[in-house]
Amino acid sequence: MSRTDWSAEAFPWLFVREGRIGTAPAVIKGLRSSHKLAFEVHVSNIQRYATDLALRKARETHGLNLFGVRAVDAMRLEKRLLHWKADILMEFDPLETGIERFAQMDKPNFVGRSALEVRRAASKRRRVVTLEIKSQRLPAHSDASVSWGGCWNGNLRRG
Repeated sequence: MSRTDWSAEAFPWLFVREGRIGTAPAVIKGLRSSHKLAFEVHVSNIQRYATDLALRKARETHGLNLFGVRAVDAMRLEKRLLHWKADILMEFDPLETGIERFAQMDKPNFVGRSALEVRRAASKRRRVVTLEIKSQRLPAHSDASVSWGGCWNGNLRRG
């Protein structure tokens, strides 16, 4: 039975591999949404308790921190990483969301190329931005409504 290599080199960005946690076989995805190497772990329900015990033991031995999906989302927002279907929606193009590098303009079958070229040439364009909310009592959640000067979400404009 081989041991799982948990190093950053073994888990490049969004790399998925099989491994073991204690005695349980697991599918593990390396994450970078928390400024440190983090993992998303998938095990069968029947192995859940044994996996939890093994992770808690490793926590004591190796100084690990266990955290859930809400913490991952908060860390993602702090790092300004966009999430598909939460921050990146169909009404925004790759230029507006800052992911233009993923639009392969040189591909002959790129369906949206002509529309994106027109948008790129336009002098004015919308931009998805991150708002920093300094509050100790109310957490900000993705997809929350924002108002400014009596306008809501998509109608917000500086000026």
